[in-house]
Amino acid sequence: MKTRPARCVGLDVSTDDLDLACRPEDTRWRVANDHAGIAQCLAPLHQRKPRLMVLEATGGWQGSLVAARAVRTRPFAVMNPRHIRDVAQATGALAKTDALDAGVMAHVAAAVRPTPRPLPDETTPQRDALRQRRRRLLARLVAERHRVALAHPAVRDSLARHLDDLQGLSNATDEEVAALRRTSPAWRENDDVLHSAPGIGPVLSATLHAAVPE
Repeated sequence: MKTRPARCVGLDVSTDDLDLACRPEDTRWRVANDHAGIAQCLAPLHQRKPRLMVLEATGGWQGSLVAARAVRTRPFAVMNPRHIRDVAQATGALAKTDALDAGVMAHVAAAVRPTPRPLPDETTPQRDALRQRRRRLLARLVAERHRVALAHPAVRDSLARHLDDLQGLSNATDEEVAALRRTSPAWRENDDVLHSAPGIGPVLSATLHAAVPE
């Protein structure tokens, strides 16, 4: 008895739309990139029960979170667009000047079967934004401290006030990260594991979570 090829779905996320393509039957459909559109695409996805879905990793975590809400429990992989293009070109599914789309991603999903990865939770974008904000504040703090040493006495008081403001913003950002950690069970669990290693504190733990979540 001939085995039917497993279904694979490619998901292309844009600002306004979600484009989906399913192989091997080459079915395509588009829905709005909003809650109503996501709900609309759930029925055909559940009906087809794809073995794997692939998303291009170009939109940060936002695209992944959209896809997570759409696919629910379906296995899911986020792939580097360069890898998608290389595989698609090697298998004849894509010319050099063609754009990646949901159909190409579905083809690559069926050809390569990338390993599904856990999707980020809802706190990930907040955590990333806070980490970036804290890094920028620290860079400004270092720059202003260097200026104080060389500054004319007429501006040192102003620089000191600015340093106090920047330090206050940095401390507030650290408090926001700590509060966010308390609301995320997955983060708390991983945080406890990291803190069991000598030399890892709250700041390094948060940085590791954001920069190398795997």
